[in-house]
Amino acid sequence: MVWLFDEAVDDNRVGPLYKDVFPPAFAPWLSFIGIPWQVLPFPMFELQSKWIAGVLSGRIPLPSKEDMIMEIKTFYSRLEVQGIPKRYTHRMGNTQFEYDNWLASQCGCSETEERRKEMCLANGVRKEAHPETYRDEWEDHHLSHETRDVSPGSTVYYIFRIYNGLLLAVGGVISSSLALANTMTLTAKITKQNLRKDFKVIRPLSNGDFVNSVAQQRSIAATIYQIEKVVSASQPCKVSHILDSLEREFDLISSGPKHMKGSYTHNLEKNLVALETTMEELKAKRDDLLRRLKREEDRGLQRLSEFQVWLNRVATVEDIIITLLRDRDVEIQRLCLCRFCSKNLTTSYRYGKSVFLRLREVEKLKGEVFGVITEQASTSAFEERPLQPTIVGQKKMLDKAWKHLMEDGTGIMGMYGMGGVGKTTLLTQLFNMFNKDKCGFDIGIWVVVSQEVNVEKIQDEIAQKLGLGGHEWTKRDTSQKGVHLFNFLKNKKFVLFLDDLWDKVELANIGVPDPRTQKGCKVAFTSRSLNVCTSMGDEEPMEVQCLEENVAFDLFQKKVGQTTLGSDPGIPQLARIVAKKCCGLPLALNVIGETMSCKRTIQEWRNAIHVLNSYAAEFIGMKDKILPLLKYSYDNLKGEHVKSSLLYCALYPEDAKILKEDLIEHWICEEIIDGSEGIEKAEDKGYDIIGSLVRASLLMECVDLKGKSSVIMHDVVREMALWIASELGIQKEAFIVRAGVGLREIPKVKNWNVVKRMSLMENKIHHLVGSYECMELTTLLLGHGKYGEYGSVMETISSEFFNCMPKLAVLDLSHNGSLFELPEEISNLVSLKYLNLLHTEISHLPKGIQELKKIIHLNLEYTRKLESITGISSLHNLKVLKLFGSRLPWDLNTVKELETLEHLEILTTTIDITSKQFLSSHRLMSRSRFLRISGYSRYSGYSGYLGSLSVSAVSTVSTDKLREFEIMRCSISEIKMGGICNFLSLVDVTISQCKRLRELTFLIFAPRLRSLSVVFAEDLEDIINQEKACEGEKSGIVPFPELKYLRLGDLPKLKNIYRRPLPFLCLEKITIEECPNLRKLPLDSTSGKQGDNGCIIRYTDQRWIEGVKWADEATKKRFLPSCQLVDY
Repeated sequence: MVWLFDEAVDDNRVGPLYKDVFPPAFAPWLSFIGIPWQVLPFPMFELQSKWIAGVLSGRIPLPSKEDMIMEIKTFYSRLEVQGIPKRYTHRMGNTQFEYDNWLASQCGCSETEERRKEMCLANGVRKEAHPETYRDEWEDHHLSHETRDVSPGSTVYYIFRIYNGLLLAVGGVISSSLALANTMTLTAKITKQNLRKDFKVIRPLSNGDFVNSVAQQRSIAATIYQIEKVVSASQPCKVSHILDSLEREFDLISSGPKHMKGSYTHNLEKNLVALETTMEELKAKRDDLLRRLKREEDRGLQRLSEFQVWLNRVATVEDIIITLLRDRDVEIQRLCLCRFCSKNLTTSYRYGKSVFLRLREVEKLKGEVFGVITEQASTSAFEERPLQPTIVGQKKMLDKAWKHLMEDGTGIMGMYGMGGVGKTTLLTQLFNMFNKDKCGFDIGIWVVVSQEVNVEKIQDEIAQKLGLGGHEWTKRDTSQKGVHLFNFLKNKKFVLFLDDLWDKVELANIGVPDPRTQKGCKVAFTSRSLNVCTSMGDEEPMEVQCLEENVAFDLFQKKVGQTTLGSDPGIPQLARIVAKKCCGLPLALNVIGETMSCKRTIQEWRNAIHVLNSYAAEFIGMKDKILPLLKYSYDNLKGEHVKSSLLYCALYPEDAKILKEDLIEHWICEEIIDGSEGIEKAEDKGYDIIGSLVRASLLMECVDLKGKSSVIMHDVVREMALWIASELGIQKEAFIVRAGVGLREIPKVKNWNVVKRMSLMENKIHHLVGSYECMELTTLLLGHGKYGEYGSVMETISSEFFNCMPKLAVLDLSHNGSLFELPEEISNLVSLKYLNLLHTEISHLPKGIQELKKIIHLNLEYTRKLESITGISSLHNLKVLKLFGSRLPWDLNTVKELETLEHLEILTTTIDITSKQFLSSHRLMSRSRFLRISGYSRYSGYSGYLGSLSVSAVSTVSTDKLREFEIMRCSISEIKMGGICNFLSLVDVTISQCKRLRELTFLIFAPRLRSLSVVFAEDLEDIINQEKACEGEKSGIVPFPELKYLRLGDLPKLKNIYRRPLPFLCLEKITIEECPNLRKLPLDSTSGKQGDNGCIIRYTDQRWIEGVKWADEATKKRFLPSCQLVDY
């Protein structure tokens, strides 16, 4: 059936018709009167005529064509679920009065009178009792007034309902208790004397399902007679044993397979219980198989198509059964007379039949046996990309895109649509489909292009994916890189995915062979512009549209959650209004839905609608349809400091993985977070803010390759933040963000005095020259290499550059590997609180640094040429000093100068083994967060012999802030303990090339240790020495309660980790390399992280794993299957 244009008659169904009158494609100019049947015709036809006249006159509006079609589809689906055939689509029966009343409400007429309903229902009873004479007889009208006062709680009413049920069981149709008067008339007529005469009242059903013999008919008739005697004597207490008699009679009638249909109603409750129980067992089986599937797929296996079909069938039948069980209470309440009868026999019969058939289907699915559910998958050159957990409404579009992309004639495929509509999600799914099945391609490449096309940046990303990067690659110019890429790719079958194109990208300039002429190559890309798609060579690109209203509402409901939707009866209706305001945009649905998930009063929802309505009138294009909606989530954030924190994230490049640590440091120094109570408390506030932004779906969390926790800001959310920061576009120069766009000089600005924050990171500006009057500037980010592919090139900063920046608080010059010094005029930055010189080549602090009295954070990490920090003692407010990875010589003067910093809270540093002055400094040790001790000295080379490293002279507070601890290239025999629980904050320990070290028992006092790596310690025999651990064990200490990663490598004498099995509740991975004498691991069958992603053991020597002595057979069975042979 063609829904938009063609009307048809299919098995007596005329359709599609809206309300049985209007075809949507031709409404209102074409309409039908008189389609419904089994109705009172003339009153209904009159109301239909009035409705049509009102519509044609324009007085009564019709819904949109799409809404009419959606309602028709919903009505047809409901009929199908109820088991009603197509030919009964227009049969109304008792539902006609609801339909008539709806028509009357549309036309402004009165609803159907109750007397007319009573007359109709009584006439139905008479028709069943006297089919030949019911048109001519009207004997009981005088009883109507007399019986109208019979109350539902009276004895007469109770007996009538029993009698009514009996008539339903044997074929009579009594549709409402309002027919009581007419029914009592029939009751008075049935007596013992005329039982045989009026036996025709008790007729069998036409199909003979219930009453199929004269003897049974007479038995039931006798039972009716007994009830009528009770009626006349007003003795309802005698009804019970009569019903028992009838139940026994019906047990005989409905027994046997040929009468199974008769039991649909009688056995409904039993079938419902069986259906629910069997479905639970089926779901349990499915869940067990899915857990097994996950384990096998994690090992690289691929699920069988047969098993996937079974999963799909289970999902389908589960949805149907949910609908059936939702109607259970209503259907059971229809039943009467020991479940043999129903107030609506047809409906109950169909419902019961549907329950019975679904029960058989579930039993069949449950009975299927799967010995094998996966097979070996072919290897793929594609790396799967992460997807958001909830994707709704893209299946059809994904199938279409995949089919088109895989066609032989498709070389370039573009997908366009507004920001946040799901283009990247769709492209990611396509990429991951290649990951599962390469389809003959060798390579899959993913590149995020973003707004300003940077050919060299694209080339660098492709080169990195292909393994072509390196020192030689960086020497080539753009043209040479293009030639190199072309010659590499021309003999490969590849698929290139370009995400977020804003302008045309010349593939030839990049070095990508033209996929329209190069067989076996394809390019798929996304853009917000149709013009970009056509200019790229796709004349008929695919438009990624917003979700349809019902699909969008499904996504919105999932984000809001059933708890909130069910907290007030009025919320679901208001939720649909809020979802509609999102215009089907997935990003807006996600953000607004999660924002509203905690709003559980109707007043909050009405307020949300009011706020959204106040912006919706301005929706035109990108900024008008998306940003105001996102701004609502921004406005809903608690506190101005949280809002400011979000806006600050927009200073970083698009799609950047922003280190949480960096963000929080900037927030503190910009005074977005109050740091007056100490840095650690301020950091805790920062992580709390990040958590609230992540939960509001305004930031996304991730972990980088080094395990550092980061956040990503969606580019549409980033645009929203920049829009707000620029005062809704009025003052665009307040926030200048040109990060990662290839600038070679400072951008031109009309009015520098309005600039508040500026981000020029990841550019190619070699020299900062000139003076800029930036009287309101508070943040200037000029770092390089941290969020880009390669390092950057800033070399000099002119003396006048910092002259007119009196409010500058945050200055980031990190990763400028060619920057050797800062101008003395940095002293003009009298408000500076944060200075980042990480990975620069400075050797001394600038002369003017003494004037920076407000500075609280100085980062000098990895300044490998740093020789002196003379003058740092003048920075009286300094709280954070980072020297980790620098090669600063730690002489006595340096230690003394640092000890004068009375406000210093956090210190990170690298010292050589000879720096005993530092190790003996209580003040500096107690403030150390990251500490590396190295046997290498920049002046004396390797001089690693120390004998022992002692922290025993330091009180227990000395190391309570230490989080990361490294010892490298040292000849120490032991690390002495200073007291129990001395390393409460220590989470990461690395021991490397410590030849004489014999044990690491001090680690027993590091309860929060998460990562331990010990390599190249030739004399190490124990990790925890049994004798030295006694003190801790007496105190009840269990080592390594939070350890996640353990690496032991090149330890030829290592024999023991710990003398007995440990719980290792968090342990995920153990790596053993070249430890031939380590034969026993401190594990039992309960050790390690449990679950599907439990603890794994990686090793490099097959002989080692074969020689391991497991605690028992259960331990071996627990760990051996997860052991992995690796090649380092």
